[in-house]
Amino acid sequence: MEVYFFLHWPVATVNDVSVAVLGDIWLRCTFIENIPYMETLYPTENLTTTEALVKEPDMQEMYNLAAVELLHNQRTTEDVTEMLVQKGVDTTTANNIVYDVQTQINSAKKERAKKDVLWGGVWFFGGIIVTFLTYSAASGGGSYVVAWGAIVFGGIQFFKGLFNLQS
Repeated sequence: MEVYFFLHWPVATVNDVSVAVLGDIWLRCTFIENIPYMETLYPTENLTTTEALVKEPDMQEMYNLAAVELLHNQRTTEDVTEMLVQKGVDTTTANNIVYDVQTQINSAKKERAKKDVLWGGVWFFGGIIVTFLTYSAASGGGSYVVAWGAIVFGGIQFFKGLFNLQS
């Protein structure tokens, strides 16, 4: 894949990875599924363009990329693993990154589901208690409150949380 930089920078390309040099700043562009990913390199030593092309990828950047692809772009774990391998991460490390990120996502979803169960139950039973207390107070005549909003929406949130805990 050709990479065209708009300034006249020296550019080197190897296997769909291009490096452009502007003084002390290097830009590396990698194409994954025809999508360019730009990375700014700040070499601390005299780095040749070939060394910049095969520079080890930043692991935090790879974790961030995996999280974005899994959460926001709804990619499969296999697609994300392949994407990381194309970015220069070895297969074992890519599998570990995807596993770690997927574990964190699942953990966050479980915590959210637990909160939905808790707060859904609080609203549901709170609505029932308010309804019962106001009905009891109006037993000799008068009006009472049916807290149907709290009951219905609390029940929905409770069961949504239960369903998400099971999945």
